Amino acid sequence: MVKESTMRRIAWCFVVGGLLINGLSIGFSDDSAPRTEPAAATPPAQSAPQAYRRSGSPPAEERPNFAELFRRSEKRTADNPFATEAETGPAAEETAPPMPAAAKEAAAPRRAGNVSFSRGPRKVLATESLSAYPTAETDDDVIHAEYENGPDASSSPAIQQVAERSAADADLQTSPLFEGPVAGAPVSSDLPRPSPQPTYTEPSAKAIAPQSAVTVASGSQTPAIEVEWVKKSESHVGQEFTCELVVKNTGSAPATNIELSAFFSDNVRLLRADPKPVNTEDFLSWTLAGLKAGESETIAVTMLPLSAEEITTQAEVRFSTAVAGRFDVSQPMLAVELSGPEEVLIGEAASQTILVTNPGTGVASDVQIEAIIPGGLEHARGTRLLMDLGALHPGESRTVRLPLAAVAGGDHLIHVKASGAADLLDETIAKVSVIAPQVAASIDGPSLRYLGRRATYTLSVVNDGHAQTENVRMMHKVPDGFELVSIGQGAQFDAKNRMINWYVGHLDSGDAARLDVTFECRKIGAHTHFIRATSEYGSVSDAQISTAVEGTPSLAMDIQDLEDPVELGTEAAYEIKLKNEGSAPASMVSLACELPEGMKLIDAAAPVEFINERNVLVFEPIRSLGPGQTVTVRIQVSSQVSGNLRFRARLSSESIEEPLIEEELTKFYGE
Repeated sequence: MVKESTMRRIAWCFVVGGLLINGLSIGFSDDSAPRTEPAAATPPAQSAPQAYRRSGSPPAEERPNFAELFRRSEKRTADNPFATEAETGPAAEETAPPMPAAAKEAAAPRRAGNVSFSRGPRKVLATESLSAYPTAETDDDVIHAEYENGPDASSSPAIQQVAERSAADADLQTSPLFEGPVAGAPVSSDLPRPSPQPTYTEPSAKAIAPQSAVTVASGSQTPAIEVEWVKKSESHVGQEFTCELVVKNTGSAPATNIELSAFFSDNVRLLRADPKPVNTEDFLSWTLAGLKAGESETIAVTMLPLSAEEITTQAEVRFSTAVAGRFDVSQPMLAVELSGPEEVLIGEAASQTILVTNPGTGVASDVQIEAIIPGGLEHARGTRLLMDLGALHPGESRTVRLPLAAVAGGDHLIHVKASGAADLLDETIAKVSVIAPQVAASIDGPSLRYLGRRATYTLSVVNDGHAQTENVRMMHKVPDGFELVSIGQGAQFDAKNRMINWYVGHLDSGDAARLDVTFECRKIGAHTHFIRATSEYGSVSDAQISTAVEGTPSLAMDIQDLEDPVELGTEAAYEIKLKNEGSAPASMVSLACELPEGMKLIDAAAPVEFINERNVLVFEPIRSLGPGQTVTVRIQVSSQVSGNLRFRARLSSESIEEPLIEEELTKFYGE
């Protein structure tokens, strides 16, 4: 017995030493017992190994076969993680092979502590009913594990060997997601606690939030997600065990699109989770819309321990964040104003003042002024002026004087533009009215005259400005074809230059002067009369009028009988003369002669052809008969009838409205 106990102590020391070498610590939650380090030597003889017993201390022969129970659970988990006990019950046991001795030893109760496990496929959330598995409601099947010391401990002489930790387990337990232990789960007070018990260490995960490299005016805004496992109930083999996964944003900025994944060791069966996970394939995962700074979310996970090994969990979290920034932006601005007299007399100063201001919040640099001077105002340096002002600070103003002189009457616009860097621009326009005498010349006369007729023209000059004027003069250019007949007082005609000069002198505002001139039209055509009025300060006004001089055709017809009286049987002759006594050509001149009854045509001589239709001679039209031109037509006739006979001629033209009709009476006699 002593040798067997000594062997157990030596094995136990090796286990504890191996755990300490791998960096794992065993804590004791019993406040009454002092903490002790595992001794290198053989432990005292009275320190017996611990064993599990059923609550109520039933007889040893009534205790369940833990090896068979765990073998059944392990087989169900390995074959089908979602299988119920009904599928692995007694019927399944009959077909199952006998459990090896090593498996029975592994299924035996072990001393509590930090036990390593090999990472394998993750358990998913079980969807089957819990009725097939022992629960707290069936006290005969539920095992309440307790520690006790005493002679009964010798009934389990087998030493529980702790497996060596795999590299995956070492990585898991040293992962930065597990930053440190939390408070262990309290042990029920109604259970005997004769010896120190190992405390339960909750693994926790804390996400390392990304750091922002941008510094904003409102300060750093960084979310930080901290994940922590919290034990909510005691964990016993075959009994539901609940823990909470608390996700908290301990940073200063909201975290969005949070994805949380939870992994569990192989020795648990996941039953349910609240809220329900979005993924249950190889691990559990949840998606959270977001957590504001300081907010937290709690996820409850209920599981069923399948063995007495330590339950290890791991949580991983991913999230995104949006950092708000606020930057102060300054905006330089330019405003330009132009002030000065709005109305001045001609010849006086019309100076303006330019005021450039920066009403913005930033510095306006490279400020420049550009001024465009109109023609009625004059500056000593020209009509386009540029001036550099440099930089203007916020609220700063600069004043520039713009000396101008009024040189012409009327309304004049001054354009001023202020520009700067970053496309700063502002402009303004000022109107300056220059009061000056303004003369207006006009001429009135006929637009049509016939050649040889007279035409009278009236020359006028008016001061329609707002000031009086002196030295008013008027000139009249007389065209060729007009001969001066009379001229008003005070005017003179220069025949060589064909120019009329008229000195008016002084005119007050609104006053007018008139001059009448008479001409005789001597030349056909269109003629233009030009006039110009001038005064001091350069006021000039021009006017003109056009007169068309036309000629008029004037046709005359003369008929003469060359012999009168005329004896019967002899020839008589008539001479007809057609003449244009007017000043314009006559077009399409036509002649027709009618012979009386008893008179007979012998011959006719004319510059055009004719036809004789029943004693009516019709001559072809003469296309044009110019002024002073004459056309003579001679007609020879004879008569068989005595008496006074009338010879009639008819003259028509496009240039006259009514035809001309002439008659000649000739006496024919016989024996």
